[in-house]
Amino acid sequence: MPGLHPSHPWIKIDRAPVYILEYPTGLEKNYFDDLASMYATFLAWLNDTPTRCVTIADLRRLSSTARGRQMATEFYAATKAFEGTYLLGRGYLTLDERNRAVITAVTWGTTSEIPKAFFATEEPAIAWAQALIRGS
Repeated sequence: MPGLHPSHPWIKIDRAPVYILEYPTGLEKNYFDDLASMYATFLAWLNDTPTRCVTIADLRRLSSTARGRQMATEFYAATKAFEGTYLLGRGYLTLDERNRAVITAVTWGTTSEIPKAFFATEEPAIAWAQALIRGS
């Protein structure tokens, strides 16, 4: 049963209700199983403990793969029902223009009513997310 915060090693909760999804390089053993577990954990928590929040995906170390993109697309579709009510925005930490293009491609087919933004460092992303939460 989910608790006060989603519990997964890749989800940083220290700035809750801003949750940072920390993606490793994508080359680790069991990466896709762990990725599926993170997505399932966050979705179960959102279903059972609806809380206004913002996610920030830390993609600074990630190497994009077709399977990872497909899993992200499915995660976005699964969380769509929470957008605007509980999920107030999606931020992305990336230094790589290719990752920005990948995120744009992954989210292109999913209409979203919530803001999204790209950042190079964590602090501006946190400030943006906290402003979204205060304004809700």
